[in-house]
Amino acid sequence: RLTDKEIEFIFRLTKGIANFDNLIYILLYDKNVISKSLQKFKSENGEKYLEKIVQYPIQVPKANSEIVKKLLNEKIENLLNGLGEKINSNLYKEKWQYFKDDVMNNYIKNIRDINKLMNIVSFEYPVIVKNVNFVDFFLVSLIRIKNIELYELIKNKFHKILIDHKKLFPLMSDDEKEKFKKEYQSIVNKYTEYKDILILLFPFLNEVITGNSFEYLQENYDKKYKYLENPDYFENYFLFSA
Repeated sequence: RLTDKEIEFIFRLTKGIANFDNLIYILLYDKNVISKSLQKFKSENGEKYLEKIVQYPIQVPKANSEIVKKLLNEKIENLLNGLGEKINSNLYKEKWQYFKDDVMNNYIKNIRDINKLMNIVSFEYPVIVKNVNFVDFFLVSLIRIKNIELYELIKNKFHKILIDHKKLFPLMSDDEKEKFKKEYQSIVNKYTEYKDILILLFPFLNEVITGNSFEYLQENYDKKYKYLENPDYFENYFLFSA
């Protein structure tokens, strides 16, 4: 997060005062980033310059996926318990289980991802708890921290798609259906790395494109589930990002 000049200053400072007895400095950094930055100020390879300063490098291991999953579950359970809700209720259970088992590891890889996501969810969800589905709010918040462009697209365009087409689709001509399919398919193709989340959030649109459906998502029209895909609840998910 420092500028190149600030990085150089930190390492010059460390090198200049590091020779005191019984004094150890611990530096936490991304080796590739620091090496490239230092190379701009030195006539030698930045990595070689680092070796003159750092006497004992330690690689920080990546967080174990099961540990990441466990920590996220704990944070979510604490949040929901405080609100009198449970992730294993019928409103959340099957959809959440699918995300946790088959999708989560593709998007939430470390503690930083958890903290960024839960900062949003913990602050915003308690305010709108009665007007959204937790899993859908969690998923759309995940898109928000991963790809703001896709988030804005969903917020500004998908509401119109849902209102205009969800109930009218069966009545469309073949040409109109094909045009609609192509429009949505182009979005999926552009943001293909988020396809799993889009399918969970918009099962209707996925059925339109692929013909595949998830049995446990067929109750979308039941208002008690408050899914993002339901036009009556869609705008509630974006009250904090108007």
